[in-house]
Amino acid sequence: MKIEHLPIQIHRLNILTHYFPDIRAFVFGSCMCTISQKLNDLDLILISASFFKVVGIKRKELVIRILGENTLKIDPICLTPREFKRLLKSKSLYALSLKESLSEIIG
Repeated sequence: MKIEHLPIQIHRLNILTHYFPDIRAFVFGSCMCTISQKLNDLDLILISASFFKVVGIKRKELVIRILGENTLKIDPICLTPREFKRLLKSKSLYALSLKESLSEIIG
């Protein structure tokens, strides 16, 4: 699936590779629309083994602080590789819809 509009410049996201060298980033949600439109949020799934050392909501806060993006609502789901594999193996409706709409942008 082609991303028509990414509401943040990719070099801003590449900053994350400085802090998390093994990071993989996927977009999903409204960014995956086939119609180009102005978006005010960015739905991300970020995967890094470094998240193992960071507890729950602190992962999201850390990523938002690193990106320092004030004009855009960034909604990262931060997972370890193991957590990501577990999510993809899940048979939940959420996991199934994610599998169909994920597009890797870093990794």
